[in-house]
Amino acid sequence: MKFDLQKSFPYPVLRPYSDDYQDSEFQVDVAVGTQDGEIRVRTTHVTSSESILQLIEEKAAKYVTVISCRDTYLRIAEVSSSAVAEVSISAKKLRGEVAIDCFVVAVTDIPGYRPEDLNSEYGDGSFKIEAGSVLAQEETHVFYFDRELLKPVSSVFDIVVQEQMEPGRWSIDFNADRVRIGMSRETKATVDLARSSKEHRAVLINSLYFSAVMSCLEAMKSSPDDVRSYRWFEVFDHQIQDAGLDLEAQETYFLAQELLRKPMLLLMNYVFKD
Repeated sequence: MKFDLQKSFPYPVLRPYSDDYQDSEFQVDVAVGTQDGEIRVRTTHVTSSESILQLIEEKAAKYVTVISCRDTYLRIAEVSSSAVAEVSISAKKLRGEVAIDCFVVAVTDIPGYRPEDLNSEYGDGSFKIEAGSVLAQEETHVFYFDRELLKPVSSVFDIVVQEQMEPGRWSIDFNADRVRIGMSRETKATVDLARSSKEHRAVLINSLYFSAVMSCLEAMKSSPDDVRSYRWFEVFDHQIQDAGLDLEAQETYFLAQELLRKPMLLLMNYVFKD
């Protein structure tokens, strides 16, 4: 059920912009992160209503988080007695707008319900709450998910022919949504052929791509305003934040190793193994 200020209930519900309760509040902090191809949604519920807290303690009510994605038809619900809950979702199941709705819901019938700070307009009576009824609701939280941001940083590079380039050399151009690595036709043909081998790919990642990633990081550090508007910057920035790295405080070579997921391991597994 989406948050709808116009919806009316036959009993008091603790929610924003409603005066059913005089002093109590219900708020939810929503944190969204990514890790290993999954989206992690962490919800922290906070309420000052002693009546609702008591119902949760008595297991008569629980926190409910509903995550829905219109573009992929995903809809899942996490039910918890804990004020802090975490849900992991495969990134393949999300696209575009994702809505997060948070509630406190009765899980048993509750006869004689009357909150301690009920609005006086309700009079002196109490309410019979049926199992499944919403007791508290927060406004809908919305975030927009872009699968491109989860791809490895190496995915932002395009290798293009630069006719005047000397064989064995390469150039880099940051001024586009994708970073262009220019090289001679002969060199590009060799690199394209090398991609079919795990051993050769390991060498490419530790040479060409490692240097290109370092160059991108240096551009982000030295002239961020010049490259911030490009798509590759957004991918790098997202990966840096998601990995808990610090662009300004950490050395470029270290950041490149982390973003490429310790590329020396590829050499150890496929090239140096014998």
